Amino acid sequence: MWPFSLKARLTALFVLIFGGSLIAYSVYIYRTVDDVLESGFNLQLREFANEVGDSINYSILWGFQFNPSAFIDSKKVFPFTMREAVIQIRSASGKPLMSSKALKVQALPFDRKMYEDILDGQYVYRNWEASVAVAGNSYFRTLSFMVKGNSDSFVILQVAVPDRYIRKNNKRVFTIFVYSIPILLLISGFIGYTYAGYSLMPVNRIIERVHSIRGRNLSERVPVPDVQDEIAKLAVTLNSMLDRVEAAFVAQERFVSDASHQMKTPLAVLKAQIEELHMQRSFWSDDQLERLNSLGEEVDSLISLVKNLLILARVDFGEGTLLFSEVSLDETVTLVCERLSHIAKKKNIHFQMNLEVAPVDDSVRPFVVKGDSDLLASVFQSVIENSIKYSPVDSKIQIQIFEQSENIVVSICDEGPGIPEEELQLIFERFRRGPASAKIASGSGLGLSIAKRISELHGAELALSNRTEGGLKTIFTIKKV
Repeated sequence: MWPFSLKARLTALFVLIFGGSLIAYSVYIYRTVDDVLESGFNLQLREFANEVGDSINYSILWGFQFNPSAFIDSKKVFPFTMREAVIQIRSASGKPLMSSKALKVQALPFDRKMYEDILDGQYVYRNWEASVAVAGNSYFRTLSFMVKGNSDSFVILQVAVPDRYIRKNNKRVFTIFVYSIPILLLISGFIGYTYAGYSLMPVNRIIERVHSIRGRNLSERVPVPDVQDEIAKLAVTLNSMLDRVEAAFVAQERFVSDASHQMKTPLAVLKAQIEELHMQRSFWSDDQLERLNSLGEEVDSLISLVKNLLILARVDFGEGTLLFSEVSLDETVTLVCERLSHIAKKKNIHFQMNLEVAPVDDSVRPFVVKGDSDLLASVFQSVIENSIKYSPVDSKIQIQIFEQSENIVVSICDEGPGIPEEELQLIFERFRRGPASAKIASGSGLGLSIAKRISELHGAELALSNRTEGGLKTIFTIKKV
């Protein structure tokens, strides 16, 4: 997966394509300019060489003779000075006959291929780098061609002149490209990045709107751009999907509301009737009382299951269904313990609560967090109720609340059998019950799953671990206000 944003990738692609095209075009222009400069230089060199060739005289008695004074006598202006020009004359067989003094022991380039081209009447151009500077220069452009006398006699004239004109202009053009191309790429990259960001602004608005839509504002829709492009089609598609999601959410919410009334009411009536029958125990035999007690436990289990299913349906819709406010965790835990005290008394289980309050200003309330008070109470009720169920008779449950850095920690320790290590990571799955649950009649296996989900919605952490001295330790960690 690419680690860069779509805007950055589009900009990189644009710069890559534009930069590649620009470099290719620059290379073409550079070579064209080089060819034009070289062609013009070659033309001037040829005119100069022809003038040099015209100064070579032929006589039957003396053969070919070169008269340098002809350049001065004619008073012609040449593109190259004789001080920097180097001349070498070769015989028809290619053997050097005469050379400029500046050459000393060096010779102008000459090979078999050049010789054959010259015999065909061609003007042969070559670049030559002198091993030792000649007339103050090291780089030359040479021209070799045939100078004819009478009948079939001829000599080969080689003229070399400094090519600094070509090199200087080529360097100037190359420098222009070297500096201009990076600047153009930077400018194009900036323009491309800005334009890509402008083009993707509707997408960013759609993303922001989708992020803001929760269970409470499903009626909102993403903005549709005025232009008819792919982004507008995406917005229309998302709005169509939101219509279906809202319809499903409303239907589910209606079902939850109806189920809350339709299922809780008859169960409450049934519970009340069982309690009324239980009050008339003098009319029942021991076997009938045992069945009545079993029936009451099953009704309690159904009531707990319905309650858990309703809570689960609520938290499954996510954070949007939560009613956040400032909640005092110590008060919430104390209230839960009071609710469950009648169950604890049946097994003679005692609560030991320890509040470690850091010294703060009197105006600051300790152990205050941001959350849904009912759902946070449901978390502690599930955990403490499980501790009561699995703890032995005449035991105690230790509850400790303290601050740790920027968090508030609630620790709940019981003296029960604990949970096998291999089951600790699976115990939060829905309808999952521990091995010791076989001895417990009530329970649906939803309590801890719901508690874990509620903790996640609050940005909190719920963890279980076995105590070395026996029992289970539950740690609830949440960020304080």
